[in-house]
Amino acid sequence: MQAAVTSRTRGAVDRCELLFSHEPYGSAHRSPAPGETFIVSGWLGHVANVQRIEVVVDSGYRQIAVSGFARPGHAGALPDTAPRDCGFRAFLRADSLGVGEHDLVVECVTASGERFRGDGPPFRLSIREMRGGGRPRADGSIDEVRIGRRKIERKDAPIDAPVGSVVVLSGWIVDGETRAAGVCAFMLVDGRPVPTVYGFERPDVAEAHGSAALRSGFVGRIDVDSLAGDRVAVRVAVLSRQGTSLAELSGQDIHIHRAARTN
Repeated sequence: MQAAVTSRTRGAVDRCELLFSHEPYGSAHRSPAPGETFIVSGWLGHVANVQRIEVVVDSGYRQIAVSGFARPGHAGALPDTAPRDCGFRAFLRADSLGVGEHDLVVECVTASGERFRGDGPPFRLSIREMRGGGRPRADGSIDEVRIGRRKIERKDAPIDAPVGSVVVLSGWIVDGETRAAGVCAFMLVDGRPVPTVYGFERPDVAEAHGSAALRSGFVGRIDVDSLAGDRVAVRVAVLSRQGTSLAELSGQDIHIHRAARTN
């Protein structure tokens, strides 16, 4: 469904921040490169009941955004009944977009399924050829992997997941620098972000790392039929409480092999 542009919807993508250098887009030749992840942010106000907000790249690739951030500078431009905390952030991987220039816009989807686009101009993003930068560190653990009711005992070995099944990962993750739970956690499935349910209380983690780590538990579901390939790697990442950095949990990648359904 093509998104409509109306006076009821105001907003745009207006910023891209390089996660690993904490520099704004375009400074010191630090535009994103293949292998890097970056945050795009902006604002969107709509008068109807918004179910989700998406960043749309070149009218094709879509990424769900985290919303509810304060953007007081745009309060006067919002429709009268739109929420005041209109800021959003989404993270994208340069690998998903490809080298070259891309146009980014923001759209919202209402509870009734209607799609509306922000009225601002597209944000032009350029993915450069060369790769750079190190990555922030996350602390955490993938405690359990299940396929249906079956618990996988060896997480370090490739997991055979039948067609039609769902792989469920659970554990905890915090920002390695602040030792605090983040805003949200994702599974990077061959680099493509898949949201988790994040924020479960983990008293054991809080006892070891401090009270700021209490709500660090996550559960993520991967529909095997939705995988882009027959073999994928899964890594868990957390978005910091400030919404400005993404830290990946290294050394605990899960490898899934899509197998034929067994009778």
